[in-house]
Amino acid sequence: MIHALAVSLGSAVVVAAVLSLATIGFTLRYAVSGVFDLTYGALMGLAMLIAYICASAGINLWAAMILAGGCIAVASVLLERLIVRPMLSRGATSWVMMIITFALGLAIEASVLATWGPQFTSYALVGRTYHFGSVVITTDQLWIVLIAAIGTLSIGLLLEFTQWGRAMRGTAANPGLAESCGIRVTTVRTLTWLLSGLLCGVGGVLIAIQIGSFMYTSWEQFFPLVIAAAIVGGVGRAGGAFAGALLIGLVTALASALLSSAYEDVIALGVLILVLFIRPRGLFVRAV
Repeated sequence: MIHALAVSLGSAVVVAAVLSLATIGFTLRYAVSGVFDLTYGALMGLAMLIAYICASAGINLWAAMILAGGCIAVASVLLERLIVRPMLSRGATSWVMMIITFALGLAIEASVLATWGPQFTSYALVGRTYHFGSVVITTDQLWIVLIAAIGTLSIGLLLEFTQWGRAMRGTAANPGLAESCGIRVTTVRTLTWLLSGLLCGVGGVLIAIQIGSFMYTSWEQFFPLVIAAAIVGGVGRAGGAFAGALLIGLVTALASALLSSAYEDVIALGVLILVLFIRPRGLFVRAV
């Protein structure tokens, strides 16, 4: 049992690292626009395939990951400009936007499956294995943790110490007041969707690397954990997204060790329901 818990601890760190990066992108999108974007998971899956196509063409996998993230960033900006912004200007409510993005996500999924098909693929990575006591971790997993840690720390520093970060926080807190203070809210939202799209794409590729063999719909197994982590941490809070991802990552890994991997999502969503009963706005959101 102790050995199983030690092994799961290594897996939990990797899962939490990937979750934190993907969840921060998701929650930034909500913070500045108020849109609970349900195309996010479909775009993560699309990034997996783009990186696979680039890697199959001979491009280094990590460079392919950046290219895939860039493609999803551009797609996210187009989504914000062509669909989200016009609908919000017409007075669409948050529920309407959820339905629209959910339908668009289904359309993206159907289009990709019709073009690519449901076959399994993998990046065929070969790396060393390291043993830290009972914890076993591969070179690829170390890279995943490093990339996710650098990305998460960079976002935190950007939000806290840069002018753009202050503009993002101001827009998230009160768009009208931010605009009256000279902040170009429209530009901030566009740049935020660009950044969140990059995090979405990179997060999707890291997920594919972590699970090994994948198909386009593999994002469906991971996206509920992103939503759970975002809500547990407090939707719209980057710091809360990191804490929520860490909690959900640990919970799913321990559930896999003590029970079965089949119960991972059940336990994670159970934690989400419990948190909503206790703190409906999330664990890391202060009452006003």
